[in-house]
Amino acid sequence: MLVNGRLATGTIGRIMDVTPDPLLAIAKCMLELDDLVRLLRKALTLAKPWQRQLGSQLSEIDRLLQVLRMTVVIGRPDSEIVAASEILCLACRKTGATIAASRCDLDTKAAVLLIIDLANGVRNGLQNMDSTQSSRLRQAL
Repeated sequence: MLVNGRLATGTIGRIMDVTPDPLLAIAKCMLELDDLVRLLRKALTLAKPWQRQLGSQLSEIDRLLQVLRMTVVIGRPDSEIVAASEILCLACRKTGATIAASRCDLDTKAAVLLIIDLANGVRNGLQNMDSTQSSRLRQAL
């Protein structure tokens, strides 16, 4: 939600509040992140330099999200899952920094802020996960 042209904080907190099971909340954040990245990438016209740059960065985020998903599904150790989520989060923050200095519209900036917020939520949720919850997360994805 936008408030005075800025993304209202607590988006992930609301997802966590609505979804009582933290693993389902992580899976929901991952799915929403995937949907948002794909929709934003699809909406870009790639006519301007910032659009082309954002398009390539969104493709990289989509690839890293797929790597994270596969890391969870094939049952890699928790340390690799957390590392994959940190790499994803770093790519999202890099995209945010690039967009902040560009001439893109406010809706695009808000979408990128939401992508960063969702990626942080996924990373924080995965960092707090213990080894017994990994198999349940695999089933949720």
